[in-house]
Amino acid sequence: MRNTRIVIVCLVMAVATLAVAAASLASCLSAATEATLVAPFATGIDEMLLDGVIWLEWDDAGRYELVIGSYPTDVFVKHDDEYFYIAMVIHTDGPLDQGLEAFVFFDNGDGVNYSTGDDMLVVSAQDGALLEADYYYPATYNFRRDADVGGTNDALGAGKYDDSEQCYVFEFRRLINSEDPHDMRLIVGEPFSATYGWAG
Repeated sequence: MRNTRIVIVCLVMAVATLAVAAASLASCLSAATEATLVAPFATGIDEMLLDGVIWLEWDDAGRYELVIGSYPTDVFVKHDDEYFYIAMVIHTDGPLDQGLEAFVFFDNGDGVNYSTGDDMLVVSAQDGALLEADYYYPATYNFRRDADVGGTNDALGAGKYDDSEQCYVFEFRRLINSEDPHDMRLIVGEPFSATYGWAG
């Protein structure tokens, strides 16, 4: 029988900026709130539709209402045979002077935050521009793009501020079974831990 869902043990958090020392992010992670999300098997999303706008392509996703930091956030998750899709709608009630970045942090399975092999998706709100979103922790106190440390970019993301709804919208797409050793491999049907958050 085919596995048709991905289960995510989800932590939610906010940090002032992603340019933080390892210990700072680790302490934030330890205080994060936990939830369980289920990503159903659903229709894939073409990269041209990753534009920071939630539309019909997310109708078949699992949808969850969370609070990340002080902001109510809608999180959408789903997958197809090839990709894991994530969207975050962060309700800020107005644009932030410093802008906003969204991230999804994947521990490499050792239970230690900021250890070599940890994986992260990051995208900033840049009017829906499609960006490389695949980052890796090489034990240097900051995440680096996979492509800059000998890996491949296996994730894309886009974000923008929606003035009419007064929220930031972020969309991600990442390979489920990347061959890049810089990526955490996801196995459909097996739970994994991820941290959803924002920095601004």
